[in-house]
Amino acid sequence: FLLGSYNGTIHVVQTMDASMRHDQHQYSRNQEARASSIKSGKTTITTSSISSSGIRSTLLDRQEYVPPETRGRQQIRGCAMLESPWSRKSEVQTTKLVADPQSDADAQALFQKQPEHSSKSSHILTFFLIYYNDVDNLAQQLASWLKFSTQAKEKMQFLIVDDGSTKNYRAVDVLQAQSAWTDKDIDLVVYEIEQDLVWNIGGARNLGYLTAATEWVFFNDADTIVPPETMDYTLQKLQDNFDKTNLVFRSFHRMRADGIHFRPHPAVMMIAKQAYWTNGGCDEDFIGNYGHTDVHFFYRARKTKSLDVEQMVEEMEPKGIPALRELPDDVTCPTGISCLPRLNVSAEDKPSRSVKFNKRLFDDKVMGKKPWSNEYLRFRWRRVW
Repeated sequence: FLLGSYNGTIHVVQTMDASMRHDQHQYSRNQEARASSIKSGKTTITTSSISSSGIRSTLLDRQEYVPPETRGRQQIRGCAMLESPWSRKSEVQTTKLVADPQSDADAQALFQKQPEHSSKSSHILTFFLIYYNDVDNLAQQLASWLKFSTQAKEKMQFLIVDDGSTKNYRAVDVLQAQSAWTDKDIDLVVYEIEQDLVWNIGGARNLGYLTAATEWVFFNDADTIVPPETMDYTLQKLQDNFDKTNLVFRSFHRMRADGIHFRPHPAVMMIAKQAYWTNGGCDEDFIGNYGHTDVHFFYRARKTKSLDVEQMVEEMEPKGIPALRELPDDVTCPTGISCLPRLNVSAEDKPSRSVKFNKRLFDDKVMGKKPWSNEYLRFRWRRVW
């Protein structure tokens, strides 16, 4: 992780040794773990660029920068620190991602080696999806994207973050199974988290919002399909409000998997990166246990005075805009897409869905007993597509 002051100056930038991983089921960091990681002596470099919003965004990969005194002895992973208003309990209008000032020249040199992933000039939105072992759901997503209008596909880049999937069930495995997928008119980028961290939802979201090539990002759930008409409507909504980067569009109308009941989706949202990071991103202290990722993110959005949260269901339903469609658990392979065999996981191997730990953690943070974290991307990652 990255330690630093909150005045924009990094004191020390270090990573944990591989042997010093957190217990994935109890991902609460303590002072002993912090002290041990400092003793490991690992130095991480961040590579920076200036986004159109004026926020210093960081494009990180597992490329290697090694100080001369340790050359040949270590591997580097990407990390980032956000100067978050929530870490200081006071609101600011802009936030910064900062690099180690002593290594800035090396960071810029390393940035030149980063894989090209900038969007086309016609792109105004990144369609962002987190993937984890669910090959059938991803196949359904691919099929639905191909049904989007030509105008919609021209305005979007698609971004998948693979959150540590099992070998042979990775997002790239699903993509490589598609014949002539590269000939489709879809601009697609895939990043992969190398560790399989339990309930790393917040970390995967932070990675997506850090690497997205457009200022505006539409985050969708892996088991939720966006109808073509709804995507066109969403893009028009964006164009009508493109410069209002303080807006957060959430609570999209959704039809549940039973095809009968409707309920706004708690996670799907369209938000500018500037607003996302002004809100502090996702607090990665919640990683390792289930629940409260959306709860804590939108709690802070309501408390951040500069942000304006808009409930999309209040507009979609009266206008007859098709609702998002939740996929059933027994979803089958769509026509025209090659599906891999489904990964079967026994009940005892599935991580707990108990919310008790994160509920208590959330309450402690709200009451000020524990601080909101500004340590991000606590894992190794790379671009794979």
